[in-house]
Amino acid sequence: MNKTNVCYLEARLLALSKAVNQWAVENTAYPSPPPLNEADSAYAEWFLDEMLVIFPLLCIDAFEAASG
Repeated sequence: MNKTNVCYLEARLLALSKAVNQWAVENTAYPSPPPLNEADSAYAEWFLDEMLVIFPLLCIDAFEAASG
């Protein structure tokens, strides 16, 4: 994991939180994900998928649509 991967994950998580609109986000800047080569992009997306599996276990629901 390097700085570019972290910036990519930040951009993806902010985009997901904006799309879901579950919580108010104080960050008003929504950066575009930095360009990654195919291998780094696949790794970052795999890591993001793992994060999204773990977040509910930690009671973090900012990236899940409200049910109802």
